[in-house]
Amino acid sequence: MRFGLIPAILSALAFLLGTARADLSFMDLSKPDTVHEALALVAGGLMDYYDGTRPGGTVGMFVAPYYWWHAGAAWNAFIDYWHITGNDTYNNLTWAAMKHQRGEKYDLMVSNFSSSEGNDDQGVWAMTMMTAAEKNFPEPGDEYGWLYVAQGAFNTMAARWDTQSCYGGLHWQIFQWNSGYDYKNAIANGALFNLGARLYRYTGNVTYLEWAERIWDWSTQIEIVDNGRVYDGIHLPNCSDRSPYLWTYNAGIYLSGAAALYNATVLRNHTDPNHGKWLDRANELWNSTKGPNLFFGGPQKNIMVEIACQQKTITCNSDQRTFKGIFSSLLGQTAQMVPTLASDIMWYLEASAYAAARTCSGGRDGHTCSLNWLTGQYSNDYIGLGEQLSAMEVIQNTQVLKSSGPLTDITGGTSKGNGSAGALGFHPFGEDEAHPLNIGGGDRAGAAIITVIVGVMMIAAGWWLLV
Repeated sequence: MRFGLIPAILSALAFLLGTARADLSFMDLSKPDTVHEALALVAGGLMDYYDGTRPGGTVGMFVAPYYWWHAGAAWNAFIDYWHITGNDTYNNLTWAAMKHQRGEKYDLMVSNFSSSEGNDDQGVWAMTMMTAAEKNFPEPGDEYGWLYVAQGAFNTMAARWDTQSCYGGLHWQIFQWNSGYDYKNAIANGALFNLGARLYRYTGNVTYLEWAERIWDWSTQIEIVDNGRVYDGIHLPNCSDRSPYLWTYNAGIYLSGAAALYNATVLRNHTDPNHGKWLDRANELWNSTKGPNLFFGGPQKNIMVEIACQQKTITCNSDQRTFKGIFSSLLGQTAQMVPTLASDIMWYLEASAYAAARTCSGGRDGHTCSLNWLTGQYSNDYIGLGEQLSAMEVIQNTQVLKSSGPLTDITGGTSKGNGSAGALGFHPFGEDEAHPLNIGGGDRAGAAIITVIVGVMMIAAGWWLLV
């Protein structure tokens, strides 16, 4: 593959496009050409934050304060961009980033980040690898393709399933020394659920189905998933101490996973497409997700909002400002895999896309996007990678039904994998260092202090929602 794009060329193209269209007011979702033009502007703005082409930068990473997992979400957006619009402008950069960040063992345990890497971080990247496999994104050219890496990540994550507390589940963090190890949360377990569901759909290997069932049952038993609502997590050792926080991407990750399992049972088992437990579960999750005063606001209650941090006072941090983008991509996947939900999902995505586009009128390029889509205007209070990513994903996923659905090994998917990827002793790099480590009391005490401080901060910021 060719890697001829350089920052100067990208900046020049962005400038030229920006001078032609100062904002996105021209966008008409019924006219794909205008959507593609708008997306080109937003994508160029997202790439402004890329670090990999800067002197001394790291391939695949974005500038501070954005972390490794943000990069995984961003490359998912660029794979979606190519697949939905056909525009391959960023394919070379995406390909290089994905290949570079696979990890030394091809399981997304990257040495540069592994000491602080969480299960959620690895899970976000694994879902991006799965997206690449499902859409036949060009393979890396060796035996460790996108499917292989996704399987490697799944196996290392599943090996951390901990039945010693709360009957099972993944910890938020991989290592005991990191603050948050005493928390089992929806995004870590939901990522493993989503990944297992999609791997079963892609490969037909029932082991992935069994794992997806196990994770779903645990999530409902522990009431992280409760009557269609997905709560952020539970604290140890009191496993009934559930966080009240509700985030868009947590809801989306379980919804998309349930949709994949519904679609897989129809595809592989030829079940009735109008019935089945996974269809019922997907419907319950979606009906709760779109419920009033939750993730959608505005006059018609159909404009996406991150309710947990978007109140009269906005408290969203750089992580939370990315969630709507991930949620939008997961809604697009759900619409493709559960046709009976497609038109309803599109009604919310389209309203949100227009609202997001109205905020993309700032910055020196004239199409920098901002956080609060309910206002219908740009604000420079909250701008950055998360805002560009969210606008990009919500706009492009209004067009997802015009593109082909996620592939499998029996419907044209070409990515090759290995069910033993990431398993202990399988690859030549020795034993997997990703398992939780036992540490001494002094380290544990230090981590506890940090945990207490973080917990107080969360409680102080969390007065807004008790549901």
